[in-house]
This record gives sequence, C-alpha cells and structure tokens, in this order.
Amino acid sequence: VIYLFPERFSELRPRFDATVASFLSGFGEDGICLEGIGYWSYGFGFFTCLADLVYDFTDGEVDYLSLPKVGEVARYLQKVFLTGDCTVSFSDGQRNTTFNVGIHHYLRRRFGESVEVLPSSDYGLAEGCARWCLDLRKLVWFDPELKPEVKSDASFFYGRDAAWWIKKTPFYSLAAKGGCNAEPHNHNDVGSFIIARNGAQLFADFGSATYTKQYFNINTRYDHLNCSSLGHSIAYFGDHKQKYGAGYSAKVLSADSEKFSIEISGAYGLESLRSYTRSLRATDRSITLTDMFDADDALPITERFLLASRPRFEKDGIRVGEMKIVLADPTQKVKIIEHTFEKISTEKADQTDFWFMDIALSPESKNFEMTVEFCGE
Repeated sequence: VIYLFPERFSELRPRFDATVASFLSGFGEDGICLEGIGYWSYGFGFFTCLADLVYDFTDGEVDYLSLPKVGEVARYLQKVFLTGDCTVSFSDGQRNTTFNVGIHHYLRRRFGESVEVLPSSDYGLAEGCARWCLDLRKLVWFDPELKPEVKSDASFFYGRDAAWWIKKTPFYSLAAKGGCNAEPHNHNDVGSFIIARNGAQLFADFGSATYTKQYFNINTRYDHLNCSSLGHSIAYFGDHKQKYGAGYSAKVLSADSEKFSIEISGAYGLESLRSYTRSLRATDRSITLTDMFDADDALPITERFLLASRPRFEKDGIRVGEMKIVLADPTQKVKIIEHTFEKISTEKADQTDFWFMDIALSPESKNFEMTVEFCGE
C-alpha cells in the first residue's frame, strides 16, 4: 500500500493498527515470546520492518515501536541466549540458533543501551526460507561499528507473565519455567528447566520436533516425546504424566535472584497428589533442586532428567562433562536411558543423542534433592 497506493494509507490505517494490536497481544508485559525464538525472529522481525516503514512514511506520526511493552519484546534476545549460540528452547524453540544481526542492530539504535549488543556467528544471507524482507535488512541495517558487549557478571531475569526464571553466572546459565500446559506451540513442561555451559545445553530441552500433520493434531501431539512431559526434566507418577490444558498449571511461590519455587501438582490432574513443590536455588557455582511431595496414597515416583551428554558414574557423584550431579540420597536407584533425537530439515537429517536419567523414589518419599556443581574455570 505504501509503495503502490500511498493515497489509501489513511483509509486503511485502522486495519493496520488493529493488526499490530493483535500481534502485540501475543506478548506479556515481560516481552517473552512463548512459541520459541524462531517465532520472535520471524514475527518481531517483520513487525520491526513494518514499524520502520510506517514511521518514515508518516514522518514519525505513527510510531509502532513506541507502543507499550514493545521495548521489552525488543530485549528478548538478551534474555534467551544463555551461552554462545545456545538458547532457551521451551515450547517449539531451538537449542542453538542465530539471529538477524541487522534487525538486532536496528533495535539497539532505536532503544539504546537497554538492548545489549550480542555476538553473532551468522552474517550470511538467505537463511531458512530466504525471506527477502528480513535478508535485505540484515544487509542494510548491519552496523560494523557495533561491537558485542561481553557480560561477565551474573544476571537475573524473571518474566512474571511467562513465569520464566533465568539466571546467568560466569560458570553456567539456568532457565526454568512455570506457566501452564496450553501455551502457544505448547509442550506439557510445567516445572522443567535447562542448564547450559560453554555454548551447549547440559540439562536439556528438545525444543521443536519435525513439523508434521500429527505434530499439530491435538489428539496426537502429546504422543511426541518433545511435547509430552515424559520428554522433559520433570517427575512422573507411575503412568501419570502432565496433562494438556489451561487448567493444568503452576503457581509461582517465589522468584528472586537466588531461588525459584513453584507448586506444580496442578499440572497432573491427579487427585491423590495434594502437593508437588519444586525449588531451584542457585549460587555462582552450584544449583540445588529440591522437590517436595504430599499425596493421599503411596504413589510411585520417578524423577526424570534429560541430559545432552553421556553421564558417567563416579565415587563422588554423576559426572556430565564439567558438571557433577550429587544426590542427597546416594542409595537411590538411577537408570540411564539413551535416546536418539531426530529432526528432519529440508537440508539434512539432524540426529543427536540424549540421555534420560530416571531416579526411582520409594512410594513413601516426601522429598528429593540433588545438587549440580560446576568444575573448571
């Protein structure tokens, strides 16, 4: 319209404004994109291109980037990049990815130093679907004078709307979530978490699987391990796993710079499970996970954790790379299950090995505790 029928812009502007309002309604005040980082890059990327075009056309009269919460959405990248190109992969996100450096630099110029300049390993064009609009701006908006800002100090973010809790230290990054099991591109993953170090996830989240008809069919979606709670670092109770629906959710009990605590029994719809509280306490070099259970009956409890590297049993704990896992009760039975994750892209088959660490608790158990310690520099 702007290029071919500029005289019709005023007539059609209410439709444009309504579309923008609809798009922004998908974000909470915390600016988190629940679908995953690829959807932020696609949706907010095109939104930024639109906002810039309309701003220029109206001589600044219409400024979509000045609307409420847009600044928080613009700062999304610095929250979800955990270490190197490793990202928060909740829902249909990606474990490792890049971003459009031109869009990123444009947002830095627009919002100033509140948008941190992140390092990028991708300066090429025609990524993915080769979207001309975004590729062109990667080229035109790239600013060679903007250098990545190295953040070595610990940082902390809590997104109240998404119930995402993210802590970064010089030794690791940790992301955990509450929320509910009816989110956009939903996975049944209330209470799950990711631990990353040196550019890779250690305690992992699969993220998206291959997009198929079955993957987006509500009757078969949760048969996929990616979407089922059995594919996440969450406990299960015999044959009972988390259920799909807005009512299956977490209640955040506390979220500060040192501790994230949530009540997640509501995600299971299991009447005999009165309470299931998960707490993560983080220091500079360690993370302690504590689960507390309260049930009417003796329930079979299995703590499940998804690992991206092969675990090794040693005298003082379970070693995963430079990470050591110490169980508060070393007599608990640990079972390791190897799993090959396969995601077919248009270019090649991407196969990655993962390991489930299942820890069987006694039916009378009231708590479980483990500490993750980080070695090396």
